[in-house]
Amino acid sequence: MGLIISLIDEPIFSLTIPAKFQAYLASGKPIYCVMNGEVADLVINNKIGFVAHPNNIDDIKAGFEKFLDTPKHELQAFGGNMKSLLANEYDRNKIIQQMTEEIFV
Repeated sequence: MGLIISLIDEPIFSLTIPAKFQAYLASGKPIYCVMNGEVADLVINNKIGFVAHPNNIDDIKAGFEKFLDTPKHELQAFGGNMKSLLANEYDRNKIIQQMTEEIFV
């Protein structure tokens, strides 16, 4: 199975990325995102798990069923995609370099 990340459906939460999201990426386990906004977009666009709308119980149930029905090799592919996202977007050295370039250019 995967890891669940969820927040209530409030506009402020759709703009934030919880700190645990990066830890979830490092785990290599697929993410089940029960929230809207930036994290949901990252999960969808990077193919690292499934997303459900937090106010729709049928959608949440369907997401759990997707996890149960997804072949093991597809779930493992999510893990590979997570490693790529972590390396490309959340690498500390890359972030420092990008910030330094922005400041001194």
